[in-house]
Amino acid sequence: MPILGTFAAGAAKGFGLTAATPKDPYDVEMLFVAGGAGGTYGGAGAGGMRTSTITLYPPNDYTVTVGTGGTGGSGTTSATTSGAAGGTTEISGAEIVTYSAAGGGAGGGGPAGVNGQAGGAGGGGWNVASGGAGNTPSVSPSQGAGGGGPGGYTGGHGGGGGGPSGSAGTGTPGNYTGRAGGGGTASPLSGSGTTYSGGGSGGGRANPGTHNASPSSAPGGGGAGKDSAPGDSGTDGLGGGGGGQSGQRNSPFAGGDGGDGILILKMPTANYTGITTGSPAVSTDGSDTILQYTATGTYKA
Repeated sequence: MPILGTFAAGAAKGFGLTAATPKDPYDVEMLFVAGGAGGTYGGAGAGGMRTSTITLYPPNDYTVTVGTGGTGGSGTTSATTSGAAGGTTEISGAEIVTYSAAGGGAGGGGPAGVNGQAGGAGGGGWNVASGGAGNTPSVSPSQGAGGGGPGGYTGGHGGGGGGPSGSAGTGTPGNYTGRAGGGGTASPLSGSGTTYSGGGSGGGRANPGTHNASPSSAPGGGGAGKDSAPGDSGTDGLGGGGGGQSGQRNSPFAGGDGGDGILILKMPTANYTGITTGSPAVSTDGSDTILQYTATGTYKA
């Protein structure tokens, strides 16, 4: 009588291999910071900042897009090239709704005075122009504050708005002194309580005999504004707005570039697959694994 073989529970019939058990969906905490905008005369708005918890569904692939910072604008004797908006940071994939944060709005500039632009956080105005609106497009809770206006021709240039719990760039102006950018917002998701999304500070308006100091950088990576010098750039990985330059129309300088954004995923280490592209920084915090993407990539759940 032939001997019948037996298989262990869960073995693949005919091969003696254990069948893979499908993984259950699992929750992931996320932080999104978009790219900061480029400064012009007014300081630029920071990249919008949002947090969420979503469910990932194995074995789907999820695409991470990290917003880059916008380039700073420059002034000439007759015209101004405005700074560029920051890029959007988002995650997308099967069975989830695409979740994103909007790039910052550029700082205002131009011979006649141009408003700061709207964005995740708004850019600061210059001359008699107003700051741009924050939290654009509108989401709840807010992803960023509006930019500040200069408060009159001699008030210097407005600062860019900061992150969701930060402020507009509304520091007290002096004689031709730029306003400070709005401070950013801290997040514990990276495991270190880092502050993100600082607005760029407005440039001081160079005036013969009245060269007042311009504001320093804002918490959260916002670039410092300058008088008779290029604005400082926002910090990459923090989504800071670029600082403004002096407002003289014949200025050869440019506003600072915006800082690139970041996307952070935090999940139970027991669920982490280790399958990624884009070279995210990987660390652990207790029983959790943290991925920090500073460039476009993917994660397989």
